[in-house]
Amino acid sequence: MRIKSVRLRNFRNHRYTNVNFCDNINIFYGKNGQGKTNILDGLTYLCLTKGFLSSSDSNSVLFGENDFELEANFYSDLNVKSSAKLLYSSLTKSKVLFHNNLKVDKAISFVGLYPIVVLAPQFYSIVNGLPQERRKFVDMVISQSSKSYLQDLVEYKRVLKQRNKLLSDLKNQRSFDFDSIESWNKPLVEYGSKIILKRLNFIKDFIPLFQKAYKQISNANEIPSIKYLFLLNEENISYENIYSSFNEKLIKIKNDEIKRGLSIIGPHKDEFEFKINNFDVRQYASQGQQKTFLVALKLAEFFYLEEKCAEKPVLILDDLFSELDKDRSLFLLNFLKNKCQVFISSTSSQIFDEALIYNGLNNKFLVESGNVIQNCITT
Repeated sequence: MRIKSVRLRNFRNHRYTNVNFCDNINIFYGKNGQGKTNILDGLTYLCLTKGFLSSSDSNSVLFGENDFELEANFYSDLNVKSSAKLLYSSLTKSKVLFHNNLKVDKAISFVGLYPIVVLAPQFYSIVNGLPQERRKFVDMVISQSSKSYLQDLVEYKRVLKQRNKLLSDLKNQRSFDFDSIESWNKPLVEYGSKIILKRLNFIKDFIPLFQKAYKQISNANEIPSIKYLFLLNEENISYENIYSSFNEKLIKIKNDEIKRGLSIIGPHKDEFEFKINNFDVRQYASQGQQKTFLVALKLAEFFYLEEKCAEKPVLILDDLFSELDKDRSLFLLNFLKNKCQVFISSTSSQIFDEALIYNGLNNKFLVESGNVIQNCITT
């Protein structure tokens, strides 16, 4: 997949920006706070219906305005053209999506149309942050490649919200309807068991891709690993035994959940354990090892989506190269050449000028005060 052009109106500090892209590596450079990352965030919005800079759509509206609009033209790997548009109004708190000029009723039907991999500084929390960051990473990767998984996830969260409300009411003695909790157990276990099984299958497919990527970008003799920690510690896991175990444990902990006022087991509480040479990455890995681990995760995500979606994802690298030394920067650039379409933001273009030829396949853009003021192509 390639993004041929994007148009941003009233988006963050871009009043009106229209940019055409090349098919390989696109560099956005300039001083901090000028709007480089905002362009990448806009591209992410159009692929995932939300950006990576903020969880609030209203924060993305240009100061003093009431709405923003994003639009892009895409070409698939088979050269089929399509378009996406997103409109957001802070007055009505509504977001409207269009695919090929037709309104899309549900955002979940949009995710996966345009596979994308994003690596930004805030994603370091995947490696060294709370378990929810690792769950979010895994859920987004699978969701882009599986509509059924995303649907199960949405339904599970809906059921969980209702069940937690009942548990909270019981804890605070606003209700004494104990039977209502059990009525929500069945859908919680059904959707939860599907999610757990799909996560297990994902990890099985993902680990070889991840370990290969880690080996390619690390000079050290290290063995990284990922383990999914969930309800069971058995081999030959099936939907049936996940369902049975989940249901039995819910019955056993019923009183404990009522005392605490929330659901305390399920895929919303599971963890993904990251290790290097059997040592926990969060506690024992150096900063350099954690960075390498994250980059390997994102490269593996790229290869996983390429395989499952039968389409090369777009790769977004926000301010990554300031975190890497020169040797690793040059290695990564050479590794990415001609693999896919890449969008990079950086405060300087120096390292890219050493590694790339700006010949129409690669290009760089200077960004100042929300304006792309220079299209820098040299031969």
